[in-house]
Amino acid sequence: EFFGYKFFRKPKTFIQINPRVDSISVYYNNDLTYNRLGSSLRYSSNGINIAGGLAAQRIGLSGRFANRENAVTFSNVNRTFDSFVPYFSTNIELKNNQYLNLDYRVDISKPQTRDLQPVVNNSDPLYIQEGNPDLLPEVRRNIEAGYNMFDPSSFVNVFVNFNYGYNINQIIYNQTIDPKTLITRTKPENITGGQNIGSYFSFGFPIKKTKLTADIGANPQFSNNLTKINDVLNETKNESYNFSGRLDWTPTENFTLFANANFNTSTSKFSVSTNQDVKIINNTYNLTANVKLPKLIFFNTSLNYQIYKNERYGFNNQIPIWNASIYKVLGKNKMAEIRFSAFDILNKNLGINQSAFQNTVSQERTQTLAQYFMLSFSYNMRGIKTTLKKDNW
Repeated sequence: EFFGYKFFRKPKTFIQINPRVDSISVYYNNDLTYNRLGSSLRYSSNGINIAGGLAAQRIGLSGRFANRENAVTFSNVNRTFDSFVPYFSTNIELKNNQYLNLDYRVDISKPQTRDLQPVVNNSDPLYIQEGNPDLLPEVRRNIEAGYNMFDPSSFVNVFVNFNYGYNINQIIYNQTIDPKTLITRTKPENITGGQNIGSYFSFGFPIKKTKLTADIGANPQFSNNLTKINDVLNETKNESYNFSGRLDWTPTENFTLFANANFNTSTSKFSVSTNQDVKIINNTYNLTANVKLPKLIFFNTSLNYQIYKNERYGFNNQIPIWNASIYKVLGKNKMAEIRFSAFDILNKNLGINQSAFQNTVSQERTQTLAQYFMLSFSYNMRGIKTTLKKDNW
């Protein structure tokens, strides 16, 4: 892009720079070393592929920290973690473009250095955090199985996947809540027993070959996480159901229409303080159209409609984002393009993120770039494609 002009409105931003307070701040240096030595064997014959291996790895963490940059003495965190990491994988090619796979692996995650530092972080006096130098690495055992198929004559495709994970020494954040002041103190510790089960299914098929195709999918996820609240073991059960659908319509080479919808419902249930149970809904609908006009002029528009709900907090927000652009391809060799684009035409853009995990529920609202317009010129040495694509911005 050689040049571009942007015309936009954005909210005023005020930045306040606060002075550093040594009593609640930390200076630190961290070094990480990672060594791994292993071997694997692979067998392949008549569509059967089997691989297995074992590796020994060492992770070394070396850190030093103090409240002042010029402190005479620094406290040190020096830890070394040794472990063996196995893996196994099988892929089988069946007849008629069908495939099976089975995988087993072990993932090891080192503790974050900030979680190892035995320093009290009271920058938020109502939420005080403290590190734990005795943390061990997380070990996660995973097994995954899948099946996929594609029929080139009918354009039908199927994909099925199942996965299971079990956590050993999972790093969780225990909480102690003062009933009088409601001050929460949190400290990371290791616990074994967390697990998750998930699956994914998709089915694609033509309603009318090369003209109208459809895809449907489902992605349920279940997890069980353990943590302690006021020294009482809390079991958090998370359930997530995600369903999706898509239609692609290309009646002519001059017009395309793409529509998709995604429905996601997540629930979190706590064995301690069941009144904190929460249900979160995040739904998205999208419609995109492309039109090829005479004289290599193109028009593209999309509408993305997002719905966020959380009954516990009385939250119900709908955000429509409408974008559009018109552009012309220039020159005999079609190597240049001039484009005028309008983003967030309805001026409704707002960043929202809702999630729940272990014993925490979070909701974020972020002010984002508001409505703006852009005039741009592009030159491509290899030429510009004039076929209609799904995302042609």
